[in-house]
Amino acid sequence: MKTMIYERTFIRFFRECLAQVDSKIPLQERVFFVGISASNLMESLTTRYPMAVKELKHGDLESYQRDIGEFYAQIVKTWNKFNQRYELIKPVDELKKGAGEWVRKTFKKDVFPALQPMTVDKGKDLNLRPGLYLIVTTEDTKKDRRMVNYIEIPKKLPRHIVVDDKHFAVDVVDLIQNNLEFMFKDRRIVSSYPIIINRSAEIQLSQLSDLDPLDQVRATLKEREKSWISTLEVGTTDKKELKRLKNLINISPDTVILASKHDIGLAALKDIPSEVFRDKDRSRKARIYKTWPKDDLFAHIKKQDRLAAHPYESYQHSFVRFLELASTDPDVVSIKISLYRVSDNSKIINALLTAADKGKSVTVLIELKARFDEQHNIEIANLLESGGVRVAFTDPNMKTHAKLCLVTRREKKGLVTYCQVGTGNYSETNSKQYTDYSYFTANKDMAYDLTRFFDLLTSNQGTFKSRKVVYAPYNMRETIDEEIDTEIKKARAGKVARIVIKCNGLTDESLAKHLEKAADSGVRVQLIIRGACIIGSRRNLTVKSIVGFHLEHSRIYQFGKGDRARIYIGSADAMRRNLSMRHELLILVEQKDIRERLMKHLGWYLDDNQLSWKILKDYGLERIEPKDGEKKINVQEKMAQEAKEEN
Repeated sequence: MKTMIYERTFIRFFRECLAQVDSKIPLQERVFFVGISASNLMESLTTRYPMAVKELKHGDLESYQRDIGEFYAQIVKTWNKFNQRYELIKPVDELKKGAGEWVRKTFKKDVFPALQPMTVDKGKDLNLRPGLYLIVTTEDTKKDRRMVNYIEIPKKLPRHIVVDDKHFAVDVVDLIQNNLEFMFKDRRIVSSYPIIINRSAEIQLSQLSDLDPLDQVRATLKEREKSWISTLEVGTTDKKELKRLKNLINISPDTVILASKHDIGLAALKDIPSEVFRDKDRSRKARIYKTWPKDDLFAHIKKQDRLAAHPYESYQHSFVRFLELASTDPDVVSIKISLYRVSDNSKIINALLTAADKGKSVTVLIELKARFDEQHNIEIANLLESGGVRVAFTDPNMKTHAKLCLVTRREKKGLVTYCQVGTGNYSETNSKQYTDYSYFTANKDMAYDLTRFFDLLTSNQGTFKSRKVVYAPYNMRETIDEEIDTEIKKARAGKVARIVIKCNGLTDESLAKHLEKAADSGVRVQLIIRGACIIGSRRNLTVKSIVGFHLEHSRIYQFGKGDRARIYIGSADAMRRNLSMRHELLILVEQKDIRERLMKHLGWYLDDNQLSWKILKDYGLERIEPKDGEKKINVQEKMAQEAKEEN
C-alpha cells in the first residue's frame, strides 16, 4: 500500500508543477513548468516505474498506469490549449505560404545533414536505443511496395527552431515531416509519426561485481541502452499504426504506451529558446546578492561559523571563491571534496586542478552513480586524474550523497581545517536555481569529526561516534528516532513539543509511522515536503509543499522549540535510501545566530501562502491562499529580501 502511495505522491508533485501554468508568473516560466512536468513524469518512468513493476500487485500496477496515462493526457491538453492561445510553436504548414523558402533552406542547411534514414529489415525487431525517432512508411509506386523506415533525430539538434525575426518557433519533428519527400527520393510518403523510446534505468549488474567501480558504471551505461522499454511515447492515435508499431518494436507487457495526436516530447519545452518570448514575457532573473566580504575568507570563517543561503546569497562569491582562494593560497596544504554532480565548464573543477598543479594534496571523491550524470562524472574523473588529482570512488553498492569540502591550512598555531557542508550539489548551474545552504566552520571538534567521516568514505575502516556529526548509514536513523522520542516524552509530560522537517521527500515507512505516533502523542509536527510524501495532514500534523520560481532543495530538521531546539542541516531526505542505503551527512547547528536564522526561515516556509499547497489526508492537494485580510507571504521573496539587506 505504501509503495502505491509513494508512487502516486510523485504524480501529485508533478501536478503542482503543472498548475503553475495558470499562475501569474511570466509566460516563459509558465512554459518551463509544462516542460518540467513532462520531464519529471518521463524521468519517473525510467527510474521509479520499473521498481513499481516489481513491487506492486497487478491491480495496483494497473491503477498506477491509469494515473500515469491520465496525467500525461492532462499535460498534453494543457499545452495544446496554452499554445493555441499564445502561438509559441507554429505548425510548419502555416508557414509555407509566407515563409516557404525559410522552411526549405533551414531544413537543408541546419537539419538534413544530421539525419540518416534507415529502412527496417522485416526479419528483425526494431531494437532502437533511447531517443526521439520518426517512423516513416514509404511506397515504391512502380513496384507497388511499401517499406517502413525510421529516422533518429539526434539529441544535439535543437528541438525548437526560432523563425527569423519572429516570436515563435517550429518543432524540428514537424520540419522534418514536411520535408520527407526531399529525403526519400522517388518514394511516396504514406504516413509518418514520431516516437520516443525510454528504457529502464534500473540495471542490476551483480554478475559484474568483480569489476572496479569505473568499469561497473561503464557496463551499466551500456546495459541501459538495451534494457526493457519502460515507456513508448507515440505521436499518433491511429489504431492500425499502433498495432503495426507494437509488432515492430520489442516492447514488454509492462511498457507504458502514451499515444497522442498532438505534440509529444513536451519535456523539451524546458529548453525552448528565449527568442520566442518578448522581453516582458521572459523569465525573471534571480536576485543574487554578494553578501560575503571581499577580505580574507579564512579569517571570516575562523571568527565564527557562517551560513550562506543560496541562490539568494551568491554561490560564486561564497563557496566557489572559498575554493579558488584555497587553490592558490601558499599556506593551504590539502583539499578534500565529495562530488555528486558538477556543472560543465566548472570553476570548481578548475580550482581543484589549479591546487594540484601548485603542489597541494587534492582528494576528490566522485560518485559515479549519480543518475543520468554517470558519463559526465567519468569524464570529470579522467580530467582530474590527468591533472594530478587523487580521485577516489565509493563502494559501488553504497552511493555517496553527502556534500562536504575540507581545506586544511598551515597557520601559526598549527594546521587548521576549514569545512563546508552543503545541502546541495557542487553545481554552479543548480546554485542559481535551487534553494540550498552552505555551512562554513573552522570549529576544531567539527573539523575532526568531518575529517574522520571523509576518511571513512575513502578507506575501509570502522565507524566513529560524534556529537556534532550525524551520518548514514551508521547513526542517522537512530539519531532522528531519538529526537522524535524526546519530543514524544515532552508532549506526554504536558510540555510544548514540536518537530519541523523540510526536505525533498518523506517516504521511509518507519519514520512516517514514528512521526504519526508523535502527532498522536500531542507533538506538533509540521512537514514541508517538496516531492513524494507518504503522510497526509491530520490532527497535530500538517504537510505542505512549496513550488515556486526556485526549486526547493534545502534540508532542515528541527526538534523542539526556541532556545532549546536542536537543528540539523545537510544532504539527507527522509527516505529509506537516504537513511539506510547511502552515505549521507547532517550536522548539528549549535551557533545561536545561525540556529535562530534557520528557525526564522522555517517560520517563513510555514507561513507562506503564495507558493504553498496543503497535502490532505487522502494525499490530494489544496492550494493555500491568504484569508480575508491576511497578509500575503512569499517565502522566496522574503529570503531574497533578507539577502538584499545583508548586501
